[in-house]
Amino acid sequence: MIFFSIPSVNQPKPELLFGNDDHYGFIKTLIGEEYKREKIKLLCKKYYDKPTDKYWDQIITYANFLAFKKLNEKKQFQDIPILSLVSEEYDKNNDLPAKILFDYFLCQWQYPHPINTTQKIKEKGVELSIDELRRFQISKPYSSILNILLNLYIKDPSQSYLSNDEFYWLGLEFYKSKGGIFQKNNIHNCTDKIFKIRKSGGWKGYNELVNKEIPVKTHLSYPKGFLRNSILLSDEKNLYPNISNLFIGFNLYASKNIKIVKKIISETDKTKFEWERNRNPRDDSLVYEYSNYLYSAERINKWLSNIDIYPQHKTLFDNIPNFDREFDEEEYKNLRIESQLKRISVLDKERITRFRTEQNYLRTYLFSNSDRGTCAICHNIYPAKFMTCAHIKKRTFCSDIEMRDKNVVMPACNFGCDSLFEEGYLIVKEGIITNNIKDKLITSDLSLYLDKIIGKRCLSWNQDSKKYFKFHENKQK
Repeated sequence: MIFFSIPSVNQPKPELLFGNDDHYGFIKTLIGEEYKREKIKLLCKKYYDKPTDKYWDQIITYANFLAFKKLNEKKQFQDIPILSLVSEEYDKNNDLPAKILFDYFLCQWQYPHPINTTQKIKEKGVELSIDELRRFQISKPYSSILNILLNLYIKDPSQSYLSNDEFYWLGLEFYKSKGGIFQKNNIHNCTDKIFKIRKSGGWKGYNELVNKEIPVKTHLSYPKGFLRNSILLSDEKNLYPNISNLFIGFNLYASKNIKIVKKIISETDKTKFEWERNRNPRDDSLVYEYSNYLYSAERINKWLSNIDIYPQHKTLFDNIPNFDREFDEEEYKNLRIESQLKRISVLDKERITRFRTEQNYLRTYLFSNSDRGTCAICHNIYPAKFMTCAHIKKRTFCSDIEMRDKNVVMPACNFGCDSLFEEGYLIVKEGIITNNIKDKLITSDLSLYLDKIIGKRCLSWNQDSKKYFKFHENKQK
């Protein structure tokens, strides 16, 4: 069973977006790219080095759930400044902004979800068949779960948990009541029923499901994984040592800060995203609107201020730039490459052989995935496979920041220009290609080649790259 529109592929957590799974990292490489599904699937396969092109089918469920597949009217991928800021901090080993963000996600989580909720749910094992799910009255699952745990806590602090069978029962009752069980006036009644379930030895229907070999625990792992991001919740066995099938419960922080729990419940209930229920969940404009709603800097700053859990980070998202304006193709290209280079946390990593992580992005910057390129030195146009992403300042001498700078490279052909520049036969002075053949072996054929290019303007020389050309020149003295 799919609980409250949570994707049933992997557990939503910061690492999924910003860490090893790197889903937002992949989206960053698509900024300005038109969404053509088959092309994106192939780019996804290449990015993650997967044997098939089906990985995008998994990522898209999270892209919809967390609304980070944001397309403009031209169906081009847009940057989401809040996510970009958090991803940069995550790459610096500062994971607190990501943890704060996932707490925020929990508070914004609603059912029905405008994108991820289907029209019907049908589960044979639990005799559940309901249509028109998208027309349910909006509920906030996180605040409802906190409210139930709070009521349990008030009766007995040792009872402030939900077991696997109780949470499964809760999900079934939610759908059967068309969301009614999570409405405020029903929470106390729901809590009383959970107490009765416990007194009778647990919900018997759960054992029947397990005996039918339905993957119940697998289904439960996805909502549990999402709820574990909460600053208030935990599934650590030592907190409730007598519960063998613990799903989730208050952690020590929540137990000692009941006022904070109440404040989060109150803040969570205040917000919900309203939309016309007859709109298609694949409507790009609906996704765009929901993304703007979810990633509003004003909204998240207000939430941070009101919940009062992270007082030292109340201004964390204050200086969010506006990326909703239209960019031209060159700006998109530069934004895409610069952002990706900036977020590379390890410039060298191992697979089967060593490779340069940033080199792929720099090459994309130079050639834009074109099948041909223009040499910055001789100005000749060749197939891209005969072109090199040449470092103006040798990579060996570059700092980490310089390695991430797109201006440190230029396109150079394999028919002489790349080697001549690297070996110091050529230097660039104020943008003009100059020979540097003193004390170097020269043949008549090489001299003829040099005569064709000496005096030409280097196509990659500019105000941002001239320092690298100067470094190269000084190294040849």
